[in-house]
Amino acid sequence: MKSTFVGLSSDEVAALRNQEPIVGAICGLRREGKPISFKWLRELAGRDRDLRSDLGYGRNILSSTEEFDQYLYSYGLMIACQWEALTETVAPMKGPIRLVDYGCGQGLAGLLLFDKFGDAFSSALSQVVLIEPSAVGLIRAEAVYRCIAPECEIVCVKKRFDDLGSADLMTDNKLDTLHIFSNVMDIDGWDHFRLFVEMMTEGRHSMLVVSASREFDGGSPRIRNLKAAVDNPEHHKELSITSITKSELCEYDCGPGGKYSAISWQLELEVSGG
Repeated sequence: MKSTFVGLSSDEVAALRNQEPIVGAICGLRREGKPISFKWLRELAGRDRDLRSDLGYGRNILSSTEEFDQYLYSYGLMIACQWEALTETVAPMKGPIRLVDYGCGQGLAGLLLFDKFGDAFSSALSQVVLIEPSAVGLIRAEAVYRCIAPECEIVCVKKRFDDLGSADLMTDNKLDTLHIFSNVMDIDGWDHFRLFVEMMTEGRHSMLVVSASREFDGGSPRIRNLKAAVDNPEHHKELSITSITKSELCEYDCGPGGKYSAISWQLELEVSGG
């Protein structure tokens, strides 16, 4: 099945794919029927390009293959540790589901979920929506997700969060939706309350949020504040929330010797038709 791109022409997609050697390697892996993994991708692409200072502590929108390689080299192990700890308490995926990966970057969150749940994760995916303002990242993430779920419908949306509407999230059917935010909810400068409202369409929703824990430049307070607003019964009527079955915040250290401080939030809820 072909993927759909919003915000990029077919010529732009073809040019970006041709310019991205990592995409070629991922596609080659899929053609050979070999499984992809985070370890494989980091060994292939994770390189110190002397660009760490250009990443803005991992919070900048990246614009080149070299910056994505540097990100994978500098922050890949931290992200892997965050997701390894988070998924210890996540039940195996049951489909069919729509997965929306917000600020997907190069697709590391989906790849780490695949590492954890394997074919059960792949077979659960009916639709994947990738949200990412970087064209280079979107092209690499699409290749990663296509390798994970070759027959899945994939829509790639090149937009910033504040430009997203519910139509961008493919909310016109009754699939259960899994929303994932990997190291983006903590970034200041966009309205996460507005986006949450756009996300809450009729049906069942799960959300996995994970980020490095910090108390400045946005950081953990953004996650805590959104959780508090969602948990507040006074807001349930306006959001048409009929039930919340899980809303669990966890702050923890992970990695060798507890090297990385992290925060995660798991949310499960149901929304009525209004």
